[in-house]
Amino acid sequence: MSTEMQSNSIEFEVHQLMLMRNIEDGKQTKLAEFGISLEDADRISQQVHQKLKLGTEQFSALKLLLGAQDVSATTITYSSRFWPQFEFAAESTNFGTIGPARYQRVAGNPPTVSSPTELPLWSVTVDEFSQLFGPLQSVDSWYPNEEYTFEFAGDKYGVGFGWGLYLGVDRL
Repeated sequence: MSTEMQSNSIEFEVHQLMLMRNIEDGKQTKLAEFGISLEDADRISQQVHQKLKLGTEQFSALKLLLGAQDVSATTITYSSRFWPQFEFAAESTNFGTIGPARYQRVAGNPPTVSSPTELPLWSVTVDEFSQLFGPLQSVDSWYPNEEYTFEFAGDKYGVGFGWGLYLGVDRL
């Protein structure tokens, strides 16, 4: 990965982080690991947002931002620096916008826990969570966040994900 791609992927990951819901403490901790202030993260996210405006060139702009070499590619993946056990994968739609886009595990295994409330932030994907705790019922999805409900040990829970990564669970 080129230095430019590394720099740009960090900018994109900052943008991704800032779009995740309801994890303000987690955001600040993750940003601090990379020496980025919340104020700088907001500025970076706005800049990336401007580069990735919705339209027929959105996916091309993402490829350009991440330094992709194959300009005709309809998919892109890159290794995450924020979450090194995952890589980000995105596909183009037929209209040139960013389509399905989620993190997927490339190293290690999901944590071994006895309850969903024990999972650390960003530790599993949607699919891994479903494998650990049973079927998920989609409740709401607003790019890039998703919410589901599920039953565990006789109780109903809600769980949230951002870009396919676990954000938290609440007993309903």
